[in-house]
Amino acid sequence: MRRAALVTGASGGAGQEAARRMAEAGWDVAVHYYRNRAGAEITARAVTETGQQAAILQADLADPGAPERLMTAYDHAFPCLHSLINYARIPESCLAACDLAAERHVRIFAVNLNAPFLLSGLAVRRMSRRFGGEGGVIVNVVPGNALPGTPANGLDALTRELAAEAEDVRILSLRPARPGDVADTILGLVAPESGHRTGAQRCGPLH
Repeated sequence: MRRAALVTGASGGAGQEAARRMAEAGWDVAVHYYRNRAGAEITARAVTETGQQAAILQADLADPGAPERLMTAYDHAFPCLHSLINYARIPESCLAACDLAAERHVRIFAVNLNAPFLLSGLAVRRMSRRFGGEGGVIVNVVPGNALPGTPANGLDALTRELAAEAEDVRILSLRPARPGDVADTILGLVAPESGHRTGAQRCGPLH
């Protein structure tokens, strides 16, 4: 059975590396990007060089309608969804209570909290056997140094809520101890033989 995944924020950094490593493990990968088309093309090329299929999907996840459109575009690229990796985010180091730039706050919360939550819900409707899916895994990557009250901590809470509702879809939040841990840890979490329970927070690397 071919397995297919959507990786958001896969045009560079750890998101790009996660997409590449998943392809090496036999996954077809939909590569999401916001502005870095060139980076997304590099990722897609790395995927196809492993013999797997790749699709490049653009979306500005700050747009409330973007998650729905992104998933629709995914449906046109691949027949089934088996994994969603929510990696796309804006660094929360630029989120400060004394910063009165309201638009920046709104954008950070939209990309880092609202979008992965909405994408996760849409993914469950594609993965769950109740809706004709084949099961699957969702991994929400959360910054390891997130402060209380930030979107990252909100995403942890929402991950637990979703995990309690989705019986046959494993939903996990990942707080990597080091940036280099992300790809290896994701690969361990999405493996069919993975025994990591839904809703768990992994701090990587896995042993």
